[in-house]
Amino acid sequence: SSRNSFISSFDSRITNYVRPVQPKIVEVGPLHLVEPKPLDQKLQAWMNEAPAGVIYFSLGSNMKGTSMGDFRRRAFLKAFARLPQYRVLWKWENEAVMEGQPENVLLKKWMPQQDVLAHPKVKLFIMQGGLQSLQEAYHYGVKLLCIPMFGDQDLNCGRVGKIKTGIVLEFNDLNEEYIYRALKTVLEDPVYSQNMAYYSALSKDTPMSPKEKSVWWIEYVLRHKGVAHLHSGAADLSIVQYYLLDVIAFLAVVLISGVALVYLALRKIVQSMIRPNEGELRKKKVK
Repeated sequence: SSRNSFISSFDSRITNYVRPVQPKIVEVGPLHLVEPKPLDQKLQAWMNEAPAGVIYFSLGSNMKGTSMGDFRRRAFLKAFARLPQYRVLWKWENEAVMEGQPENVLLKKWMPQQDVLAHPKVKLFIMQGGLQSLQEAYHYGVKLLCIPMFGDQDLNCGRVGKIKTGIVLEFNDLNEEYIYRALKTVLEDPVYSQNMAYYSALSKDTPMSPKEKSVWWIEYVLRHKGVAHLHSGAADLSIVQYYLLDVIAFLAVVLISGVALVYLALRKIVQSMIRPNEGELRKKKVK
């Protein structure tokens, strides 16, 4: 039953805003994290040789790079060309050389994202704001350039901008100068590095791993045949009670009644002041 049910949420208090949560809702994110593995030798060498570091660019598995259009694609390439000290690892649908592709850009159809983010040379992650990618970036301490597209990405990226672990870019405003300035700011302003290091430390400082936490709670529910003792009475409130509609209705009636009484009283006073004057005028006319 709902009173006895337990909810395991993949959310994390690092990537989400602080909010009240019932005791039987347990956040176990980032549950999907695994121990990073070594990259293939060719890619490892390419990243190691980056003079100032590597920029990793991926819009996730649901968003194709080609959907951004040629204008935005060229804008990114031109912005990357203005940062020759950095190498750019870009997840793209095919690995054929793009028109106008600078020497510091490498295209790959697929990459082991966690292994890439764990590489010490990776300084920036350009991404769309997906929850799991965000959790990985915070865990490995990689600063962010967020381009939200749909769903919860606006909310996720909004927090990134608020706590200054990265900058949020509007997709429709993307152009070379806009991208270049954002890249320069996040890469060179120490505030973003300090903030990301702080939240990365928080992500790692837990009494048990997300997997251990999830297993412990599942076994806890099985041992005690549910979590009815953690059920909150707030979950049983009707819509009227939850939104205090009865209280709002009562206050509205009181307010409207008060306004109506004041209006009627003022109207009575005005009428009493006008009627004597009308009587005097009639007397004068009779004379």
